[in-house]
Amino acid sequence: MRKSLVGVLAGVLLVLFGSGVAQAQKPTSQTTEYSPYERETIKRAIEATGLVIDPSPEGKIVERIDTLRLEVLEDRDPIPEEVLGVKTRKLLNTLHYTSRDFVIRREMLVKEGDPYVQVLVDETARNMRSRMPLQVSIVIIVPVKGSAPDRVALLVIAKDIWSLRLSFDMAVTPGGLENFLLVPQETNLFGWHHTAQTRFQYQPETLSFGVGYAIPRFGKSWIGASASVGIIINQRSGEPEGSTGGISVGQGLYSTRTEWAWGADASYGIGVSRRYVNARVATFDSRATPDVLDNIPNQYRTRSSSGSVGVTRSFGWGFKNNFSLTMNASTSDYETLGIPAGVNPDAQADFVNRFIPRGESRVFPRLSWATFTTNFLRTLDINTLALQEDYRLGHDISASIYPVSRALGSTRDLVGVSGKVGYALPLGDGLVGASVSTFAETCLDACDTVEKGSLSDASVGASFGAVTPRVGFGRFVMNMSFSNRYRNYLRARTFTGGDDRLRGYPSNYFFGKDTVFYNLEFRTSAVRLLSAAFGAVAFYDAGDAFNGTGFPNQFNALRAKQSLGFGVRALFPQVNRLVFRADLAFPLRRGPFPETGIPTQVDPVGFFFAFDQAFSP
Repeated sequence: MRKSLVGVLAGVLLVLFGSGVAQAQKPTSQTTEYSPYERETIKRAIEATGLVIDPSPEGKIVERIDTLRLEVLEDRDPIPEEVLGVKTRKLLNTLHYTSRDFVIRREMLVKEGDPYVQVLVDETARNMRSRMPLQVSIVIIVPVKGSAPDRVALLVIAKDIWSLRLSFDMAVTPGGLENFLLVPQETNLFGWHHTAQTRFQYQPETLSFGVGYAIPRFGKSWIGASASVGIIINQRSGEPEGSTGGISVGQGLYSTRTEWAWGADASYGIGVSRRYVNARVATFDSRATPDVLDNIPNQYRTRSSSGSVGVTRSFGWGFKNNFSLTMNASTSDYETLGIPAGVNPDAQADFVNRFIPRGESRVFPRLSWATFTTNFLRTLDINTLALQEDYRLGHDISASIYPVSRALGSTRDLVGVSGKVGYALPLGDGLVGASVSTFAETCLDACDTVEKGSLSDASVGASFGAVTPRVGFGRFVMNMSFSNRYRNYLRARTFTGGDDRLRGYPSNYFFGKDTVFYNLEFRTSAVRLLSAAFGAVAFYDAGDAFNGTGFPNQFNALRAKQSLGFGVRALFPQVNRLVFRADLAFPLRRGPFPETGIPTQVDPVGFFFAFDQAFSP
């Protein structure tokens, strides 16, 4: 028996911490194809440089790295050469500072003199797409023939995104404009990829103003930093209502072979949280007072701050084991605001219990472990159009433990644990994946309604997503998930409706500690018009946010809502990697839904405009 236990333990240690073979395991990178737009980009680059593609570069010595940094507006883009005697394209390109050569070169994981390794070349391109979403739309690294049969050169093609930009996002509902975010910013200051931004946000009750600056890398180091501040003005009074601020600095795991990472951050926020439904502050009518219309405004004051400092040690290459230790501190406080005089105390207590979180202070260390593979699938037309997308494959397992103590200044003594297990597989040029996650916090002494040694907060959740191979002129994308907070001392809530998982219903219309969602879309392949890409979707949404009563009746309050609809998608690679979307949705049930606290039906149609897809697989 003892020998068998020793054998099992040795096997576990071998898998988790890696033998020399496991630590040196090379990841795999599966590539489907380039889009017509990307293939044209490669063809034009090869013709412009006079180079010749090397079809078998693996293992050859890299003798040279060339960069081809494409202007935002090329001659293939739909911009007239000249208007009223002004050379339009040249003038507009002059207003943009093209990414500097050293900024592109410093990202290379394969250096001159190294052997060509395809997975490292793929990782370089993948990292650039991930780290530079507001600076470049296309990143393609092409191996070209060198000066000898055993030599190869690299041609790095990067197309800049217009960096002096007026970024915006909006949520337009049947009730009007609910959210409008305007961010005038320079995302490639002097070609260094620094971002300097100002920020304006309109919501029906507030106007917010802010500034920020981000440096992704200082020189050739991998250290970056960012800072931001903002102020919130109440539109009715014209007075400040709150403010925000944050700062961070650190060096991440910038490649799959990076061994150490560290970071520190601090932030705070003061303001008012409001639940908007159809561009108005929702009012709550409690079922505790069925004969009275309570009309409690769904809003409350919030104050929070947090800070952390941590370090990560990473082992392995194709098979990773990461260990992190962080020290964290946070505090939060919430209180009612604007409850009308004369509201029944039972209705007020019901409102607090349903909507206002419980605040507390925490100071604690956290020890975390994660293991995963660095195998990737590179494909097209899932979350964007006509541009390469990267999805990690294989297992994804993580766990953490954190003790919270009054001795360090926390509100209560507890110990928390969390864990996640997931796996993803390629499915042709699509993929399929699933995950299960859980967390639990145990009070080490009595705290309010929770007995010593009992769970105060705990949840379990799972998700399943799939993307079919392209069939005909498109593919199906599906995601389903559930989350059950079976202990909820902190009164955490999820809101849904609007432009995400339940289109067709007003934004933030449904709420609860538990959720179930199912989303299915047919997304067409990209249709190219000049240098832009367009697509269409048809979708079915189902789900609910609700308050189950606990095992075995955790789903007894589930009342699934459903909607059908269609929409369009557009991508302009000169300005963004994210698609612009417009959706028209029709709810299959209009209510009223008493559990929302709103005693009226929803509109028969909903329409929403936003950037990025409504959901990911």
